[in-house]
This record gives sequence, C-alpha cells and structure tokens, in this order.
Amino acid sequence: MSAKFAAIGMFDGVHTGHRHLWQQIKALCTAEGASSLAVTFRNHPLELIAPDKAPQYLCTLEERTALLRQAGADDVLVLDFTPELRSLTAAEFTSMLAREHGVTDLVMGFNHSIGCDRVSTPQAYSEVSRLTGVRLHPATEFNLPGNRSVSSSAIRRAINEGDITAASVMLGRPYSIGGTVCHGQQLGRTIGFPTANISGWPERQIMPAPGVYALDITLPDKSLRRGMANIGKRPTVETGDNAPLSVEVNIFDFNGNLYGEHLTLHFLKRLRTEQRFDSLDSLREQLQRDREASLSLSHLPT
Repeated sequence: MSAKFAAIGMFDGVHTGHRHLWQQIKALCTAEGASSLAVTFRNHPLELIAPDKAPQYLCTLEERTALLRQAGADDVLVLDFTPELRSLTAAEFTSMLAREHGVTDLVMGFNHSIGCDRVSTPQAYSEVSRLTGVRLHPATEFNLPGNRSVSSSAIRRAINEGDITAASVMLGRPYSIGGTVCHGQQLGRTIGFPTANISGWPERQIMPAPGVYALDITLPDKSLRRGMANIGKRPTVETGDNAPLSVEVNIFDFNGNLYGEHLTLHFLKRLRTEQRFDSLDSLREQLQRDREASLSLSHLPT
C-alpha cells in the first residue's frame, strides 16, 4: 500500500499558515511518492461544544475545499463534528483514518492537538504511532515578517475591526465574500455612482466592519473589475436610528444589469469609516475621492 499523508483541521480561510503546512506535506509526499488528504469538518467544533462561542467563518465549505486543493491536498475529507467524533481519543481517531481512508502518516500543525485526550506533544505522538502504526510528524511554525503569528481567529479580529489590510496579509489574498444583487432605492445613480445592493451572504460568514472599502469584484462572467463598497446604515440618506445594515457596491465603468446575479467582493483596503454628509453634493465629492483612492491600489496590500 502506498503512503498517504494527512493533516487535520478546520483550515478556515486556508491562510498563509495553513499553506505553510501544506508545503511541508507536499515535500514529504514527493520524497515518498505518496498522496495527501486534508481532513476537515463541516461544522466548527465549538458549534457543538459551546455554540455561544462558535466563530463566524472566513469562507464557505466549498471555497475551503477548493483552497485546500490549491494548497496541495490531493483529496479532501469532510467530516461532521458529532458527539461521537468528539468522544474519540487521538489513537481511536487516527485508527479510523487509517482503517477507513488509508492514512499512513499524520502531519501535525504547529500547536495543534487531536482527540478528546488533546494529544499535542512529541511523546504523545510516539505513543499514538505505537498504538496505531500511523507515523505522526510535527510541522514547523509559520510567522510573517516581524515574527507575526497567523491564525484564523486573528484574521477574524482584524476583519471585525475593519483592518482588512492586516487580514489580507495573513490570508495571503484579499478577504472575499459573495452575495446576490438585489433591488435598492437607486439613489446612487442620481449622483453619478450607481450601486449594486448585495444580499444573500453565506450563512455564518463574517462581514467586515462598517466603512467604505476598495474592492476587486468578480462578475458573473468571471471577469474582475475594480470598485468600492459602503457597508453600513447610509446615514446621509437614512434618517431612522434603526436603519438596516446595507452593502452597496459601485463597479467602476460598468453599466450592465446584474439583478439576481452573484458577485464576489474581494476587499483590498478600508478607505474610511462610514460618515454622514450635509448634502448629496458633499457625498458625491467624497465618493470621487474614494474612487481615485481605489483605482490607485494594487491587487494585494502589503
């Protein structure tokens, strides 16, 4: 039987730290002529263990699967995190992977543990290997320049705070979220900035903090266009305190009909916080400055 190297985790966002892990797995597979398997979970463990503490997601399951394959996984196994799965020890879980999925080796991410017994040390790895016959390999840690660590939770914090630049650096790409174009009040076109109102976001995926953002936008034909978005309650045109949160996207130099179509927004930079203007003329002047700032950006902040 040929070797099969696996790694286990949520891999939410498949960020630079995750890709560092998969670089190591690919090197091991190349050395041994082996294949690789990403083992991930449909639901975050905290959704079962402590639902009130369960985080929002950085991408959909479909996107996570595609990103894992791009990172180097030959195959992706998606498991439901159930009470039965939660009760397995590291040895029991590893034995299941070997028996049912042909796993011969596990590569353990830095500071990662498995099983209800939370196996995470070299000594414990050796014991699991002795019990199961599966070799466990510790992976090296990944840090950004300046010894900055990377984690999905740190990326979520950055997005919640509107620091989309820091989030994108940790992800290794712009943070993205998709939605469907719906009908709005069509006020933007009266001041020369027609907007696509977006709804239908993936359930549980995190939305950036309110503000104005420079974007790249993937259109239904898969082409990429520059634009900008306002996330917030539109204080210049909405007078009520209970105005709903809206996402309005201005796609530069685009005149097509997108109602009902799916767009993917790739956030490049937060340009400013949302603010109230005294007049639509003042708003128009600021939007022109926002457009110029958006057009000046490269595709990925550094």
